[in-house]
Amino acid sequence: MFIKVEDIGPDGLEVSEDVGPDTVAGWLGDDGMYRPGGPAKVTLYAGRVGQGVLVKGRIDAPIAAECARCLKEIGLSASVPFTVLYTDRSGLGANAAREKLEEGEQYFNGPIIELDDGLRDELVLSLPMVARCSEECKGLCLDCGADLNDGPCGCHKGGSVLGEALRRRMGQGK
Repeated sequence: MFIKVEDIGPDGLEVSEDVGPDTVAGWLGDDGMYRPGGPAKVTLYAGRVGQGVLVKGRIDAPIAAECARCLKEIGLSASVPFTVLYTDRSGLGANAAREKLEEGEQYFNGPIIELDDGLRDELVLSLPMVARCSEECKGLCLDCGADLNDGPCGCHKGGSVLGEALRRRMGQGK
């Protein structure tokens, strides 16, 4: 996704764009933890500020994932506000382009501002480190693989062999 600097008038520029699942998949990366659950919507306002362009908006994206505990497919709804300052580095030379950028700052070089890097950063950083269907998810039995959210599995009379060994080791045996 991009905006042309020349399209930003004195009152700014408002953009609302549907972003396809392939683009969202590129933002999420290929580790497979998160996948697009459909197209996303990006709504933004871009306004000139000094030697740059301030872009504020929101990404609304359905995200699919697998619960890290029970492995059920879950759907997340990411609604991510963002503010990114794009600094014009054209004409400042190669050393200026290598300067460390402040948090929430990107740079552009020329008549087009490429938004994908900033949007990707905002979306990925908004997602939980570990996807869960709920905080109370009990996960799977370590021995038989039964979903413990559906009730006890019964394979070891209410507890995992691993769980029993840990309790004995900790001095909390039954």
